[in-house]
Amino acid sequence: MKRNESKYKQVVNHVIDGINNGSYKKGDWILSINEFRKNYNLSRDTVFAGLSELKSKGIIDSTPGVGYYIAVSYTHLRAHETLMNL
Repeated sequence: MKRNESKYKQVVNHVIDGINNGSYKKGDWILSINEFRKNYNLSRDTVFAGLSELKSKGIIDSTPGVGYYIAVSYTHLRAHETLMNL
């Protein structure tokens, strides 16, 4: 984590980095809230804040009770613009 980076940005950066390096493509499932919690040592609320930001930008979507995935309507340009605005 960068010195001035908010903890929830770890979640945002994980997804954006995964998109940019090809690990995540449209429709791919991302880590669950519990996986983010364990991998990054974050609280549930912190993970949810990061996922909420990504969802509000149209980068991810969710299926209640199932999980979060890269939005089918997502474009690489939108992810780049989002990264620039964070």
